[in-house]
Amino acid sequence: MLVDFMIIGAMKSGTSSLRQILMKHPDIEFSSKGESYYFSHTKNWKQNLASYHGLFAKKKNKIYGEGSTTYTQYSHFNLEIWKDIYEYNKNMKFIYIVRNPVDRVISHYIHLFQRGKINCTIEEAIEGYPEIINTSRYYTQIKPFIELFSKQNILIIDFDEFVSEKEEVVKKIAGFLNISFEKFTKLAEEHANKSASEYKINHKYDSIIRKIYSF
Repeated sequence: MLVDFMIIGAMKSGTSSLRQILMKHPDIEFSSKGESYYFSHTKNWKQNLASYHGLFAKKKNKIYGEGSTTYTQYSHFNLEIWKDIYEYNKNMKFIYIVRNPVDRVISHYIHLFQRGKINCTIEEAIEGYPEIINTSRYYTQIKPFIELFSKQNILIIDFDEFVSEKEEVVKKIAGFLNISFEKFTKLAEEHANKSASEYKINHKYDSIIRKIYSF
């Protein structure tokens, strides 16, 4: 078997909600582990493919998918991850959700703070944890994938559109993956986490983060 498509980020942009939707489609077999982190965390990925493929139930007439947001957190993990994935499957398809970078950064900070991974203000986190900002550098993250796999194998989705026009976005994904949209059900009910909710970001943080981005 080969994995056919990946949701590669961006972290805190609704990827978990999208995975919940896709894994219920009868023609998709999703990895049993929410995020495998396989190509970002496995040093000898060629030698450990059995463990990776073990995350999937082997079924006929299925396409296989997984979602790992660490695949677009350059330069904090595998520095040539796109090359490794290309060697694994040169026809891989990728879904990449982008979100207002200020909103995403704050959500990322909240995520780390709530899980006890950091214990500082957002200003201190932005200065001390570069991955918080780098994950929102969407051009830097997706450019190598586009250059290697070509645009036709990359689907970029806007987070706000995913939240407000979920049905249209999922139709687009169905076409991208060559599966039937009609087999999807209960799209409006899928909210795996706050990233896909109506959560509003406090505007007072805008200027802080925009200084880092040099907007």
